[in-house]
Formats: sequence, structure tokens, C-alpha cells
Amino acid sequence: MACSAPETAPGQTESAEATAETVQTERATSAARLTLAAPSSLKEVANDLAEQYTKQHPEVAVQVTTGASGTLLQQLRQGAPIDVLLSADTKTMTQAQEADLLAGSPQTLAYNSLVLIAPAAATAPGGDDLPAALEWLAKQPRVAVGQPDSVPAGRYAQASLTDLGVWPSLQERLVYGQNVRQVLDWVARGEAGAGMVYATDAAVMADDVQTVVTLPLQTPVEYQAAVTGRAPAAAEPLLEFLNGPQAQATLEAAGFLTERPE
Repeated sequence: MACSAPETAPGQTESAEATAETVQTERATSAARLTLAAPSSLKEVANDLAEQYTKQHPEVAVQVTTGASGTLLQQLRQGAPIDVLLSADTKTMTQAQEADLLAGSPQTLAYNSLVLIAPAAATAPGGDDLPAALEWLAKQPRVAVGQPDSVPAGRYAQASLTDLGVWPSLQERLVYGQNVRQVLDWVARGEAGAGMVYATDAAVMADDVQTVVTLPLQTPVEYQAAVTGRAPAAAEPLLEFLNGPQAQATLEAAGFLTERPE
């Protein structure tokens, strides 16, 4: 005699279905949440871009976290839930690649320039006069720069001022910020007589700081973006959006350069 299979009790069926629904919901929620890590200089525009993307893709929530590029890389190394990483230089991305933390090759997002700034009320040379600006800089008791080990703006400043032959003479007067926005704040409040930030940072606080001169750089300030190795598939469309016409127009409107400077 053939034995019939035991029937599944109604309670067991409902329990199994509820468990399946819970698993599916958890997976959907996980896939619909992305973390975009951006350097401090991209703070405002990164939030704008995240909002634009979410409006176009309401099923995806994009959370923005900002900090120095080196700090973001360290967080990623330690397992932070970063899905798309942006950096203000190529060195940070190279380090991320070498550590096997990225899912693909970094893509260039935008460019910027490095400027010497002073408090708005300070008497400083104008007219983008580099010799006069360097003479003025030599007289400032406190000069703020980003920490070169972790802040790309600090590395760019060190490289530029080294090429100009003034970096060694500034050593005893340098104060190091943990990110470029801290440098900007110090100068804006008059806690430092001069500082080196990106042109877009100076524009954010145009009422509080003045641009003295644009500093020459052998290597341009280059922002890059990449999907991390831990990211879900939903991160790829976000990266594509960041390199698309709408995002590029937003970056350009905020003062970033979308073409490599000469």
C-alpha cells in the first residue's frame, strides 16, 4: 500500500510564508540602501546628487557620509558599509585598488583648483599675483593646511609650495586640519591668517574668506569615483548617474571642472 505524504499543518504553512516574506523584505531593504562616501569638499554637491538620484529612483535610499579621503579609505578598510567611494585624488583610489577594496576601475568625476585664502577682513594682495601672495604668506603667523597623510588638499598644498620653494620655511607656522573644511573654518574665523583649500570650498564661504591666489599644480586636483567590492548590484547605476549629464551639470554649477585643466 502506498503511503500518502503527510499534510502540512495550516500554521506551519503560514509560518513558512511569513519567514520567506521576512527574508525577501530584508533583502529588498538591504539592496535599496546605498552609502555614498565623499570627500569633505563635495559635501553640499554630494547631498544634492543623492537627492536627485533618489527622486529618479524612489526605491533606492542614498545616504551620504563625508570626511577626508584618507579617512574614508581607512573606514572602508575597517569594514564600513560604503558602497560608492569618491576621493579628491588618484592616490587614495590607487591604495583602495591595491587593497582589493574596489569592484572595478575608478572613474574620473571632476577636477578642481587649489587656492590660497585669507580671512575676508584681512589685508591681502589681490589680482592673482603669485609673487606678492608668497611674500604676504611668509608674514602670516599661522598657516592652515590639511594633514598631508590623509587629506588630499594637504598633499596638493605641500607639493605646490615645495615646488615654489616655500614649504620648508613654513614648517613652524603650519597647523594641520583633519579635512579641508576644517582648514576653511579656521581661516573664516580668523584662527589662521592663511590657508590652502579648493576653489569650490572658498566659494562656499565667500562672505568669510577671500581668495588670494590660485596655486600652481603639476598634477591637477582630480576627483574619482568607484563602486566598492562589498556593494550590491544597485550601486552600479548610481556610479553611472554620477558620470551622467545631470550630475556633471550639477558639479559644474557648484564650481567644479568637468574637463581636465591645462
